[in-house]
Amino acid sequence: MAYFLKSGNTFRVTNKEQMDLHDHLPTGNYTVKQDPMTKQFYLEKIDSFEIKGKLYGNTTRHADRILNTFKDRGLSTGVMLTGEKGSGKTLLTKQISINAALEGIPTIVINAPWCGDNFNSFMQTIDQ
Repeated sequence: MAYFLKSGNTFRVTNKEQMDLHDHLPTGNYTVKQDPMTKQFYLEKIDSFEIKGKLYGNTTRHADRILNTFKDRGLSTGVMLTGEKGSGKTLLTKQISINAALEGIPTIVINAPWCGDNFNSFMQTIDQ
């Protein structure tokens, strides 16, 4: 049996097996993408992060502090890391994501310079 999935003014033919609806974004790692034809934003699941080797410095403590601050906020909150090359931003990001997954919190990685009302509206629709 065919089903018709409506998105905006577009209808796509699909079957029941391809429809997998969720009330909340499942735990995991995602990146933001944009359909070049429709300009609609969507999330694409990416592989889980792994930390290979030993953690040096205060990475674990910083990751815990950032995640606790995130959980204490009532509104949507994000984390933006800046710093010198080699200062540990990627390692810290991986640790935050791993800790978040253990608590059932999905991670959205924004690795492109998205901006504008359409992007902001898309991010605001992700109600966790």
